[in-house]
Amino acid sequence: MTGAEFYAYLLRTFKRTDKNVEVYEAITDAIMYIKLLTDFEDFKVESYTTGITTLGDFKFAVPSDFGRIIGDLLCIDVSGSSRPLKKISKERYDELYAHRYETSIDKGPPKHFCIYGGEIYIGPVPDSVSYDYQMNNVSEDVDTIVSGTSVVPFTTRARWVLRDVSLGFLYVSLGLDEEAAKWVAKGDSGIRFLKNTEDHNAEATEQMEYFDV
Repeated sequence: MTGAEFYAYLLRTFKRTDKNVEVYEAITDAIMYIKLLTDFEDFKVESYTTGITTLGDFKFAVPSDFGRIIGDLLCIDVSGSSRPLKKISKERYDELYAHRYETSIDKGPPKHFCIYGGEIYIGPVPDSVSYDYQMNNVSEDVDTIVSGTSVVPFTTRARWVLRDVSLGFLYVSLGLDEEAAKWVAKGDSGIRFLKNTEDHNAEATEQMEYFDV
């Protein structure tokens, strides 16, 4: 659905036509809310970066639309071979690589990474600028929804869920707490339904192996 189409769909429940700005703001906020709560398949991406461009550097910024990382960071060398880097805490990173700022520090193939302050720290200090880094992550970038938006997220198969969540945000903005609570509850129930469906589709089928004795 386009922005205008979803606006018209929502107004069939909301009725009021004097809150155009508030309605579109509520829709935008609702999309971000749903994305923050869940890891929907539609928003999972593979991000690639050369990361380190100057020998001696050991950190680089996360992607601009970065939300949450899924699994490990992969390090890919010039031959195309890849290996996972172990994720560690910033505290542990500081213990292992306390001398990373020294100019004479020994460099080596990356083994660990941590995420801190919107940046990815690599350890040890990479011995090459030719490594590429790949991560699986959830994108949390949300464009502001307007009437001309070509495709409003979640409206292809779950427009009622986005409507309910949007109405919750809308009534909160209008100070109608009782009405807001009703729609928030309906919206959260719809989000759980969608998430359970996705989890079921993504889960692997486990089969018990037969051991002949």
